Amino acid sequence: LMPITKVTAYREHGSATGRDFLVFPDALRYAASAEQPEDRIIRQLAGHDLEVPLASSSLEGTYFFVCVHGERDERCGRCGPPVIEALEDYLSAQNVLSNWHVYPCSHVGGHRYAGNLLIYPGGYWYGYVTPSTVSMIVDRVAQGRIFHPLFRGQMSPRS
Repeated sequence: LMPITKVTAYREHGSATGRDFLVFPDALRYAASAEQPEDRIIRQLAGHDLEVPLASSSLEGTYFFVCVHGERDERCGRCGPPVIEALEDYLSAQNVLSNWHVYPCSHVGGHRYAGNLLIYPGGYWYGYVTPSTVSMIVDRVAQGRIFHPLFRGQMSPRS
């Protein structure tokens, strides 16, 4: 694996089988199961050599992560959920939800820039995102461009 820039764990609604781990910039999914428990996935992602490497699958599409970590800083807890709702509404209206994925995430840093948005592939980081700026960001991403007024930088692999 390349150096990890972003790992997020999530559980699909209604899933009782455990969390999946999404790893970027590698664009890999490690699915937790009885044969591949969460603790083994965490050990592998932390760089521990396992006797039998774990299985992963490739991720396709564009991934949006919005910080909603209100316990760390109330601004993200307040700003994040409306950004998620606006992203889902706009992507649904554009009929692209199958290739574009929206997830809440925890602390990404820079809470004073709430709402914080990370987009992969690419690792683009936006701050001060509001529901009214979502469409401009999504449209630029779809064109392979950056929305410079809210661009905070790019998270890329360490060399």
